[in-house]
Amino acid sequence: MTTRAISVLALSFALTGIAVAQGWPTRPITLVIPFAPGGGVDASVRIQAQYLSELLGQPIVAENMGAAAGMVGSARVAKAEPDGHIFLIGNTGTHAYNQSLYKKPLYNAASDFAPVGLVGSAQFALIANPNIGVGNVGRGNFGAPA
Repeated sequence: MTTRAISVLALSFALTGIAVAQGWPTRPITLVIPFAPGGGVDASVRIQAQYLSELLGQPIVAENMGAAAGMVGSARVAKAEPDGHIFLIGNTGTHAYNQSLYKKPLYNAASDFAPVGLVGSAQFALIANPNIGVGNVGRGNFGAPA
């Protein structure tokens, strides 16, 4: 089972517990994707939204609002009525980087949001052509001692 599938199942079970306890959701859910359509985040979220929609018995409307490194879509959710029917797919960019890179962020990531669950993760690797003679970050001509 992939990490994505496990994440979807975990979020599904968490949301199902809330749904049973409070009769939620009572209408369609809006899921704001603060990035342009067609990218990796958009594709992943739309697949997850389809499964959650079937599980919860309500449509999930995926809404792309890509602008200002995710701040426009994030601000839409931060300023929305907290009725449990609008969610944001946030990441380190929207909730960490933007808070320190912009002089006047459109929202406060620490106080305007409450985490619901992890729906995905990504791994990154630093790779290079083997002919440059670098075997790790601590070696080579990167400003570190050779």
